[in-house]
Amino acid sequence: MGQLAALSTSAELLAASFMPHGMCYLWKPGLVGLHVISDGIIAFSYFSIPIVMLRILGRRGDVPFNSIALLFAAFIVCCGTGHLLDVWTLWHPNYWISGYVRAVTAVVSLGTAIA
Repeated sequence: MGQLAALSTSAELLAASFMPHGMCYLWKPGLVGLHVISDGIIAFSYFSIPIVMLRILGRRGDVPFNSIALLFAAFIVCCGTGHLLDVWTLWHPNYWISGYVRAVTAVVSLGTAIA
């Protein structure tokens, strides 16, 4: 029974019963391209920032609050993943996956803010 529920949940996560977000843009190439390029650059930037930040922290051993810096890096990566999913959902209506990533981002960002 548990395997059936897991299969059902997996199928629901990947279900294409919704329309892709690009349909909202009427598949206008300029508008779709604007979102793809913008979200792609934002995601690249979000993924680059923690790499640089962690390299600097690794070189300096005297930085206080390393755990907060790691939480902040995780938060930034979660935000970048959200923007990548915004590009993905233009063509693939996997909104459940997008929603779960946003929920993880919310938890990580709240944890970072509280820490």
